[in-house]
Amino acid sequence: MPHHVVSRRWTLAGAASTLLLPATTVGAARPIATPSQTEGPFYPTGAARPSDRDADLLILSGRPGQAAGDTIYVKGRVSTLDGAAISGAEVQIWQANAKGVYNHPSDGNDPTFQGFGAVATDAEGRYRFRTLRPAGYGSMFFRRPPHIHFKVLIRGRPVLTTQMYFADEAGNSRDGILNSVDNAAARAALIVPFRPSPAIEPGSQSGSFDIVISAPA
Repeated sequence: MPHHVVSRRWTLAGAASTLLLPATTVGAARPIATPSQTEGPFYPTGAARPSDRDADLLILSGRPGQAAGDTIYVKGRVSTLDGAAISGAEVQIWQANAKGVYNHPSDGNDPTFQGFGAVATDAEGRYRFRTLRPAGYGSMFFRRPPHIHFKVLIRGRPVLTTQMYFADEAGNSRDGILNSVDNAAARAALIVPFRPSPAIEPGSQSGSFDIVISAPA
């Protein structure tokens, strides 16, 4: 069973998203399985993984203040194709900071930003992270739009590795990794609108990324 990491700052009980509809096709009888995406070169393992790895990526234990950038809340639900909630799944995220830099020996370091977090889904399959909106990065020949990497670890099922994208980014249409998903509806399920969420935190935005697992138990 994966090691489940629960935020020390708040519980998952309040993680339900009421802002956005689940990532399904309009009028579809069944949800769409979340497509897998490449892990990329910056998944933090060993020394690259921070000791502080809870669901609040903006605050590092023992450091004053918080990481620079626009605060966002990423929330969602992990479920099966038939809509059943998957509780106890470990949801991991890792991402670049507001300057497009990962905390990884192959990229760079931001001593104020956690860069990686993990939570366990609650009884209703819900999760939530507090983090920042990442910047895009790369060159004119290969440039990535802002995105957040996800891994979902569930006992008895293959690991799902995928990526979440931001709906208002023009670079999405040119991104080869996102557009390698041939099915338009499945590709759209990876793209999340974010909206102001002052009730959660002044100045923050919130979006829902629902994850649908296709692999059988």
